[in-house]
Amino acid sequence: MIFTQADLDIVDRHIAESEEQVSRQERKVTVLRMQHLDTELAENILKVFYETLLIQNANRDMIAAHLRQK
Repeated sequence: MIFTQADLDIVDRHIAESEEQVSRQERKVTVLRMQHLDTELAENILKVFYETLLIQNANRDMIAAHLRQK
């Protein structure tokens, strides 16, 4: 597969958006804890956001490596 700088730019945008989602979800978990409410669902969602971010970073690394080889 051939990657371009545009692909890297897109994945960078997705990573930035995912980092924002993680940050918002971390705040939600904190608020729930402060209110002594159940955090299980919020923590599960946060875990998925973390996993998604890891995948996106791996994709970014792969695309960047491909572009460096050109």
